[in-house]
Amino acid sequence: MDPDKCLAEIRELEGKITAWGRVKAEEGTNFADMMEVAGYALRLAEAIGNLDEWLTKGGFPPRAWKKGG
Repeated sequence: MDPDKCLAEIRELEGKITAWGRVKAEEGTNFADMMEVAGYALRLAEAIGNLDEWLTKGGFPPRAWKKGG
């Protein structure tokens, strides 16, 4: 696993979910919208789980988490 790619995906998905929430708070939502964000949330949960497993097994952290990274 590449922790840098995983962290990039986590950050991308977090951004999509956050932006979606801001827009939909103003516009309202429908079922298709909810399914879209549910897909992002599932991918985010999987990426977080993968990174957690990687780190728990002794893998190195993403470069961005290292001091000066």
